[in-house]
Amino acid sequence: MADKQLLAIGAAHWDVQQKSINPVVMASSNPVACSRSMGGVARNVACDLGRLGHQAGLMSLWGDDLPGDELQSSLQEQGLSLVPVARHGALPTASYTAVLDCDGELLVGLADMAIYDAFVPSSFVPHLMEMQRYSHWFVDANLPEESLSYLARQAPEKVFVAADCVSVAKCHRLVDLLPRVDLLFCNEAEIRALLKEGYDVGLETLGPRLLERFSVKAAVVSDGARGAWIFTGKKNPHHVPAVHVEKDYIVDVTGAGDAMIAGTLCGLLRGLELVDAVQRGMNASALCLQYRGASPAEMELMA
Repeated sequence: MADKQLLAIGAAHWDVQQKSINPVVMASSNPVACSRSMGGVARNVACDLGRLGHQAGLMSLWGDDLPGDELQSSLQEQGLSLVPVARHGALPTASYTAVLDCDGELLVGLADMAIYDAFVPSSFVPHLMEMQRYSHWFVDANLPEESLSYLARQAPEKVFVAADCVSVAKCHRLVDLLPRVDLLFCNEAEIRALLKEGYDVGLETLGPRLLERFSVKAAVVSDGARGAWIFTGKKNPHHVPAVHVEKDYIVDVTGAGDAMIAGTLCGLLRGLELVDAVQRGMNASALCLQYRGASPAEMELMA
């Protein structure tokens, strides 16, 4: 019998932002303002859920290094229940570095994520009993394909499984897991990549086709500033509009999509119907946009 709420399985790392103080001069030294915060899809969702009042666990992999020490300590301080996967002794803790021009435009993103490829099926074996104590699993596609396939076989029937495609490059890793997924989070580009469809086919056709081909029970398809579409196998999809935030009030877009996922899962954990849960997700996303960081403390305002 599950006695915990949601376990997030996937990425937890450091997000580093290097913003140039002056217009960037290539092939030269540039003064920057540097900031660092915790990120990663699974981490963001777990942290947001904790702020929203739900018991959240996190299962990820980081290195046996100083950034890993800091990450683990910070996650524990935020009240997350960590499932203790053995830390990797050879690979560094993952990080994503965004190099920005002085106007905030991304010049280059530097992703050191090799450690997630070492998050292999054997990583889960010692922890299966602990994992099965949770009523809900959330899985992101930063995990290797073999690990996602393993989770598909190990997820008890009673466990509600949600998954996020993460990116066009990584969504294919989920294929073996999809028949076990109760709720898939994705965007239009990721659906097209999974189905290998061009833009001559509309989203209203792609959604039902996704559910049918991969036996997914339901999907929430993000449509950017327009909101999201819900596909459940019923005849017509349901559109949930985004909550409008004036441009002058948008502080940081980082983590807004993950906040939408967390808000939706929060609604489901509280017994809401999917449409109402996604609306709660839209509220969480709009709140996240107005504060700094991928998982702002102000998320507690929605709890």
